[in-house]
Amino acid sequence: MLSVEDMMQRVERIAKLRNRWFFQQRDDRIALVDNQEIQYFARHADGGFVVVERNRGKEEEVLRLPDLEHALLMISVLLDDGFHSEPQELRDMSEFIEACPRVSDGELAALIARFIDPRYFALGMPDRDGCVWLKARDGVHDITYRDGQGHDHLISNGYSRDSDVAVLGNYAWTLQYVRHRANDWGFEAGDPQLERIVKQALWIRE
Repeated sequence: MLSVEDMMQRVERIAKLRNRWFFQQRDDRIALVDNQEIQYFARHADGGFVVVERNRGKEEEVLRLPDLEHALLMISVLLDDGFHSEPQELRDMSEFIEACPRVSDGELAALIARFIDPRYFALGMPDRDGCVWLKARDGVHDITYRDGQGHDHLISNGYSRDSDVAVLGNYAWTLQYVRHRANDWGFEAGDPQLERIVKQALWIRE
């Protein structure tokens, strides 16, 4: 795993790319990222750290984590969850499906797999854990995350076929992006705290 110092440097680089100020520590705020209106930082709490978002003076707890390494990863994800680097083809998927309504699920999966590792998504009941998948229900689809323990978590619901695949691609891209960063920083794939960070990135609240 990277050292805390190396992680700090990476968070600082991401902050600068987002045109934000970065301070390793200011008062009780650690890894403070600031753009005047919104701040992200970590703070000591109950033997671990709490990641906080401060928006125009109002503080909201994001996630409590046992160590600074995980807190720095969470801050980096709050700064950059992959949205800005998502391929335009994924964002335009709904327009593609609307223009080609008879395209099969297999063809759609192959198209998505050009950008996202197939282990991170499924267009039907998945045969693996740790992926975003589409659950058919009464003519619509729910977008669901199956965590590393095989438990399903609803992300959003009620999508038509024209839009569900595009939305799935958005979330699967984020999942892949966060997992790749965590791996690059040296976190274990089965780390339970990493699973909590992934869920936060996918807007699944504890």
